[in-house]
Amino acid sequence: MTRAVPGDPTRVLLAGDTHGDGPWFAHLVTLAGRHRVAGIVQLGDFGYWPHEAFGQRYLTQVDALCTRARLWCLWLDGNHEDFDALEQEFVRPDDGFTLIRPTSLHAPRGHRSRWGGVRFLAVGGAASIDRALRLPRRSWWPQETITDAQVAVAIAGGPTD
Repeated sequence: MTRAVPGDPTRVLLAGDTHGDGPWFAHLVTLAGRHRVAGIVQLGDFGYWPHEAFGQRYLTQVDALCTRARLWCLWLDGNHEDFDALEQEFVRPDDGFTLIRPTSLHAPRGHRSRWGGVRFLAVGGAASIDRALRLPRRSWWPQETITDAQVAVAIAGGPTD
């Protein structure tokens, strides 16, 4: 089985806003294979909704697709994730990523990585413009926006590339 820890990849596929769309993620895996990348870095609005049946199906599908393709998926949160579930205890490998499934990792806000000598900082989140249409702690979470404390941690860590 592919170990989910990214290590020091030289080629990754950047993607955004998968919103729990399994067929779209399958297309990304096809592109990743075509371009011989080590993994997919998903830059927000991944679709982490484990409290819903469709969310569980999506997580299972992402893991199965990545396992077959020998890829990993590293994702940053956007504003459309179940933040209460993200704050639960998960196994945290030595690299600081949150292991969600065997091939799926979350990069928590403020997490720093160095790949190929390039410094990266995970800073996810955004405010929902459709908040009035959403249900608190069901389709909207107050943790969707970055806090002043999270900004302070990001700044204190110094520059990134």
